[in-house]
Amino acid sequence: MIRKPNFIILTLVCFFVVVEILILRPTKIEQGEETTTNMFDSIERVMKAQKSDDEIGYTIEGFRYTAVEGEIKQWEMNANQSVLYEKSKLIHALNAKIRMYDSTGKITLIEGDNAFYKMGGKNLEMKGHVKVTFPDGFWIKTEQSTYSGITGIISGPDFFEGESVPNPDEIMKISGIGFQASKFNPLIDIKDSANATMRRKSIDEVTHIKSDISHIDRQKRFAEFIMKSPSLFVESTKGTLFVRSRRQDATYDSKSSSVKYMTAYDDVYIKEMDKTKKGLKYATSQKADFYALEDKIVLSGFPSAYQESDTLTGELITIFRKKNIVEVTDANALHNNP
Repeated sequence: MIRKPNFIILTLVCFFVVVEILILRPTKIEQGEETTTNMFDSIERVMKAQKSDDEIGYTIEGFRYTAVEGEIKQWEMNANQSVLYEKSKLIHALNAKIRMYDSTGKITLIEGDNAFYKMGGKNLEMKGHVKVTFPDGFWIKTEQSTYSGITGIISGPDFFEGESVPNPDEIMKISGIGFQASKFNPLIDIKDSANATMRRKSIDEVTHIKSDISHIDRQKRFAEFIMKSPSLFVESTKGTLFVRSRRQDATYDSKSSSVKYMTAYDDVYIKEMDKTKKGLKYATSQKADFYALEDKIVLSGFPSAYQESDTLTGELITIFRKKNIVEVTDANALHNNP
């Protein structure tokens, strides 16, 4: 007597075979270099299957995925819930936290509402309330970003805002459209519409800088601001001073207050916006160094300073703002304006 097969049992067997292939034994990434561990807490936590774009997605609670190359951990993903798609081998993780490890073990943390990763690939995509926190605490918030496992680059095309780790003496905030950073070095590139705000509480003065492009070195706590076209100007306000030049650099480290805080280069124009203040009205030069501790400006490269009714020129002009004193080295001219 031949018995008919039990289709319910066969269906369950097929389901667990698929789960074992997709989850318990996931495809390794490129030449078997990447493996996974602790994909989910237990088989009982597979909640349901759903169909999307003609393929089945299995929803899993308590999701964890670790990527390694050789014996070196590259990154680790943790999520409250994830969906694994059988056909495309795509992982869609919800409320994901991803820890990126550099060669020294330092962690760059990426958080977001949604993370997308394709088994067998090396890239991650994050969408929705994305926050990137670098090992030194500097963070960036945006709506979407991509991580390349080959280059270690983290980038995003949209508007973002960020901030260095605040300390009692100083605040530094940035924003822009499009950024690129790396888990291997301390550099951040702002692609367009760069804005920076720095406040040094020791002199109670706020500096705003606006440019097209900015390059930030988190280790040196140094930022460079430039324009895409050589015919355009970087603009900034430093307290009541307006500064315009082709390029500007800024140091946002309170320990560097005794040295240059900001430098403007090429076709520099400085104007005092507070008309009630006596002393300097405006100045021009090819270079201007701003020193925070002494609250002074050093002009070089054919400098000229216009103070009250006098015009000063020389090899070097030093302006002490608080003392309302101007010193001229090797003066070329001193005359009264009509």
